[in-house]
Amino acid sequence: MEVSARNIAIATGAAVLVSAFAYAIGHQRGRGREQRVNLARYRWKNRVLLVFAPNGDDPSFQQQMGQLASQSAGVRERDVLVLPILADGHGGVASRRDAAMLAKAYGVPRGAFETVLLDKDGSVVRTNERPIPVATLFDVIEGSPLRQQEPRRRTSPLIGMK
Repeated sequence: MEVSARNIAIATGAAVLVSAFAYAIGHQRGRGREQRVNLARYRWKNRVLLVFAPNGDDPSFQQQMGQLASQSAGVRERDVLVLPILADGHGGVASRRDAAMLAKAYGVPRGAFETVLLDKDGSVVRTNERPIPVATLFDVIEGSPLRQQEPRRRTSPLIGMK
């Protein structure tokens, strides 16, 4: 698949926005303290898609982030929080040290591309060593027992009509 300049721009923009959002709500950096990624903060609120990559220039990372950005409404509707975990520590939501610790915890080889989908209870639902097509991601989520228990958000043109 050829990566266009537009897709790179979308992926980069999405990564920056996701990074800023994730940092603002779930990560800390204090004087003399390194950043810590607290995934427990998202338990029962969000599904978390960890996107591991060596760096932000990795083609698989750019492809994955572009696909997710193009389906952002579906990602939000399924309460998925995308967290880029970059081994070089630049542009992701984790320091280099924390990225290495997370990779080890989830069995991701050092500097490899891999996605890890965590359900709302924190359990690993699926891992992929290549970018996961968004349709496949959505199918996995829709088949989850936790998803089937969630009330569906619906918008109807009949709202307010009798």
